[in-house]
This record gives sequence, C-alpha cells and structure tokens, in this order.
Amino acid sequence: IEINSHASLAEAVEILSKHKILSAPVRNVEAEEGAGWMDQYIGIVEFAGISVWLLHQ
Repeated sequence: IEINSHASLAEAVEILSKHKILSAPVRNVEAEEGAGWMDQYIGIVEFAGISVWLLHQ
C-alpha cells in the first residue's frame, strides 16, 4: 500500500483508514519507470504527523 505523490491529505487519510494502517510510503508519480527505489519513493505519510500538523493549524 502506498500513497500517490499527487494525493491530497484527505485522500491519504482515506487510504490509511481504509487499510487500517498508521503510515505508508509516498510514491513519486513523476519518477521514470524502472527508476531505483530512491527515486520512486519520496517519503512517508503517517497519522501522527497529520495529527500534529492539524493541531498547529
């Protein structure tokens, strides 16, 4: 399970909730096919980070 780099925050939360997971890697949709994993993945989105961000808004 991974999050598309163009996904909105709401879409990311929906994916995490649907699969009952706390975090997922973020896949770079602009990476070339066959690129190495360092170019394909650009980070991780997690519920804890989203919660902290929301509290600071």
